[in-house]
Amino acid sequence: MQDLGIDIPDQFEFMGQQWQIRPGTSRELGEDLGQCSYDERTVYLNPAYPTQTIVQALFHEIVHCWEMTLNMHLTEDQVDNLATSMIHWIKANPEFIAVLITEQELDQ
Repeated sequence: MQDLGIDIPDQFEFMGQQWQIRPGTSRELGEDLGQCSYDERTVYLNPAYPTQTIVQALFHEIVHCWEMTLNMHLTEDQVDNLATSMIHWIKANPEFIAVLITEQELDQ
């Protein structure tokens, strides 16, 4: 999604639901980095922030998507800790992503 200054997909699927990712307006977000709307199945991200902050916000909102879908009732700190941990783990262990992609290709 180039509107955010980085190349990220504009949608994702979770538990059979299609979610959209789009830049939020200042009216929608104010100073917030992002927002997850379960009713709209949309993640809004604030394009006014640096790339690293937008990536952190994206993963934070994705964790909100999971917790809302799974009715987990996490706190903001728990969501943020999970998002930060997920980013760190993926960066430190990219070979696991390759395993998942290979497994998915084999299933098709």
